[in-house]
Amino acid sequence: MSRKRLAAEGVSRMDDSFLVMLGLLALIGLVLGPIGFFLTLGARSRLKRAEAQLALLLAQRRPAESALSDSPAARGLADEALGAAPRATDEAAAPASITVTEEEAPKKDSEPVAEMPAPEAVIAPEATPAKRKVGIEEKLGAHWAVIVGGVALAFGALLLVKYSIDQGLFGPGLRVAGGLLIGVALVAAGEVLRRKEPPSEESAQPAPIPSVLTGAGTVAAFGSLYAAHALYGFIGPGAAFVLMGIVGVATMLAAALHGPALAGLGLVGALGAPLLVNSSEPSPWPVVLYVALVCAAAYGLARLRRWLWLAAAAAIGAAVWQALLVSESNGINSIDFGLASLAHLVVETALAIAAFAIAPNLAIPQGEQRTDRIASAAMIGCAAVAGVALAATSLQSGGGPAWIIAAAFVAAMLGATGVRLPAVASASAGAGFVILATLASWGVNAGLIAAPYSFFESWPTAQDAGPFIGFGLAASLALGALCLRRLLNPSPNPAPLSFVKSAIYAGAGVLTPLGALALLYLRIADLSASAPLAATAAGVGAVMAVGAAVFLRRRIEDSSPAIVLGLGALAAGAIAALALGLVFVLSEGTLTVALALAALGSAVVADRLTIPTLRWCVLALGLAVTGRFVYEPRIVGDALGKTILFNWLLFGYGIPALAFGLSARLMRRTGEDAPVRVAQALSILCATLLLVFEIRHALNNGDPFARESGLIEQGLLAVVGMLFSLVLMEFNARRADPLYRWASLGFGALTMLQAVLGLLLWENPYVSGDPVEGGAIFNGLILGYALPALAALILARRASGRPPAWRRNAAIATGVILLFAFLNLELRRLFQASPLIGFGAPTGDGEFYAYSALWLATGILALAYGIIAGSRPARLASAALVSLTVVKVFLLDLAGLEGVLRALSFLGLGAALIGIGLVYQKFVFGRRPAAAPASDA
Repeated sequence: MSRKRLAAEGVSRMDDSFLVMLGLLALIGLVLGPIGFFLTLGARSRLKRAEAQLALLLAQRRPAESALSDSPAARGLADEALGAAPRATDEAAAPASITVTEEEAPKKDSEPVAEMPAPEAVIAPEATPAKRKVGIEEKLGAHWAVIVGGVALAFGALLLVKYSIDQGLFGPGLRVAGGLLIGVALVAAGEVLRRKEPPSEESAQPAPIPSVLTGAGTVAAFGSLYAAHALYGFIGPGAAFVLMGIVGVATMLAAALHGPALAGLGLVGALGAPLLVNSSEPSPWPVVLYVALVCAAAYGLARLRRWLWLAAAAAIGAAVWQALLVSESNGINSIDFGLASLAHLVVETALAIAAFAIAPNLAIPQGEQRTDRIASAAMIGCAAVAGVALAATSLQSGGGPAWIIAAAFVAAMLGATGVRLPAVASASAGAGFVILATLASWGVNAGLIAAPYSFFESWPTAQDAGPFIGFGLAASLALGALCLRRLLNPSPNPAPLSFVKSAIYAGAGVLTPLGALALLYLRIADLSASAPLAATAAGVGAVMAVGAAVFLRRRIEDSSPAIVLGLGALAAGAIAALALGLVFVLSEGTLTVALALAALGSAVVADRLTIPTLRWCVLALGLAVTGRFVYEPRIVGDALGKTILFNWLLFGYGIPALAFGLSARLMRRTGEDAPVRVAQALSILCATLLLVFEIRHALNNGDPFARESGLIEQGLLAVVGMLFSLVLMEFNARRADPLYRWASLGFGALTMLQAVLGLLLWENPYVSGDPVEGGAIFNGLILGYALPALAALILARRASGRPPAWRRNAAIATGVILLFAFLNLELRRLFQASPLIGFGAPTGDGEFYAYSALWLATGILALAYGIIAGSRPARLASAALVSLTVVKVFLLDLAGLEGVLRALSFLGLGAALIGIGLVYQKFVFGRRPAAAPASDA
């Protein structure tokens, strides 16, 4: 009984399966039937259009035949042009333009004889039918409907499979087999329709029915294979990996026939297939080989069909896999994944070079190659990916043979490509970047690279100095030799290299060895003196000097940009290598002086040999000196001693000031540019720092960085600032220079502000209560107030008539205010008979009266000077002082003084005012010329 029941259930299940299969077939028929019907209608309409076009062409040819039928010669020409059998004639072939003879001409009353055009012009050209605009109805009905139908077909198949799973209709094997069969059927249907469908000439975008069906079949195949592996375990990871890869690559290759959309689908599926395969013991090596094959196929298809986007997508996919392999190099099987990531880097770099650089440009002669921006961007991208990948794997394998070999291979491939193909000269710069990135990340934790603030502090010393130095020198010098040799021999044909390409080769050839020297010093010597590295730098500089001599001899017969730039780069590189050697062996002030002298040497060589590039070497050395000042302005550290003036400051700042000043003067002979400006600015800066630090050193017991400051120091600093503003103003008057002008204005404004804040507020002995150094008359007030006031007035005097006017007015105001403060403080020092003259000290009646007399006397002296010198500002200052005296006498002296002092105060003020009035009447306003008599006219 049970057997019968089981048999019945089996029969029913078989019936259900049979019914489902019939349903699937019916569904396919219902879907494909209408599609075939509409395809037939479309083919029929296209056939009618073709017939109409053929009839139109035949109608256009008939008038030409009738026009030629009037003359025997014309009939022969027409027959020959139309492909008919030519008539027998003994005449020669018709010329390009034939004239009808008199015997053949019509009668007089007929039309005049005219020239007949050549046979080629008789035949009307084939009419090119204009492309018909596709309306909204056709777009919706013939295009979007197909695409949406394909998506609906895929979703319907998925829903049908889901329903069968939920109902338990199919077993796992039948589900997988059915999915594969549906995929194969859809792909086959797409191929059949593609072959049967003639190309559409009228529609701008033919309906992509074959590609839609093929894409749906590909999705079905992918899903079935993934289910066979991940859901049911029918196939292992290796088989699933291979089968899905075959489907992806086949789909991508089929896109050559079906269009770009299918190529994108195939590329995504092929590159994503390894991510869908799970394995208990993952191995990265099959993935490396598989991704290489997929990318190679994508590059080939992109080259065949001119699909740049496909090549770019393949390169991006390879970079994503590079990141995935690197991320796994820190986990399980880190050694295998690290080595596999390096192998992947080398292989994918080679494929990208072949696809983007070699294939498009190798057949073009080198002298005719223009810059390929797409290939150049791809090469820079390869270099960037290589730098990041090497840095990320440096902690596990940095310094290991495989890591070094991978870095060398990538750099060599990029360098050789850039040198061989001028269209991608930027690949040489990418090779230099890879070499420097390798030296920078050699055995360094990748986390340090992402933390720039702690990078130099935590940079470990490179282990195994031998391989490190060997790689750095060999790789950088080899790249330099290749690039500079390319400059000497630009190309096999006479066409020279352009300026941009020459600059790239010169920069990569010189900057890479210099950068390698700097990294060797930083990673090995740890910023301490190293004689061996200094000797190495000197050797590199000597090699560059020899190369510069070769280019110098070549420039006599060839002055192309390649030779000029190569000469300049090598000369600048030799000087820079010498400067680096000085950095490696010297320290503190000697380093700054050496760099400044190297800049002066660069300027001398640039002037004597007319090498413009060396001017920029002066700029680079100047920026290095500036960085040294920013890092540690006290360039000689604490070993200054206490000797005033003749100390290390004079050596460390005086020589650079002189060197950069001479450099600017030499370079100015051939024009004004950024290097000249930088040299001028550094000369001014070094001279300023020299005077400022000498003053601070002398007044702070040998410590120019003391936290304290005093009245004398502030006064001397104000004098220095005024003098610098004056000197720069005179330089600008002698030869107009924006740098001198703005520096003069800047020094003047800052010094006046410092004088007001420092001398009148912070270090004013009346406000601060600090004692005044010196005696009752000769004391610190002279250096603190009188001398800066005199400097300000001299500056105002020299600034008269020179714009801007505010400089002169501000200098006059500063000088008058400082002089007024000096006189009052000096008077208080005399009356107090003590260095302590702060506001806490008592003020007697005599001192209080003396201020009125002082102000009045100062005003009278200012008036006298204003009258004699014809200075209106002096007279205005006199008026202000006298007015201030009047206010003090009437408001303060009247209330504060008693007895005879009060009377004398008013008597003296009155007499002075009357005298001032008389002086103004006689000497100021009395000198005005009399008014001219009125004209009789």
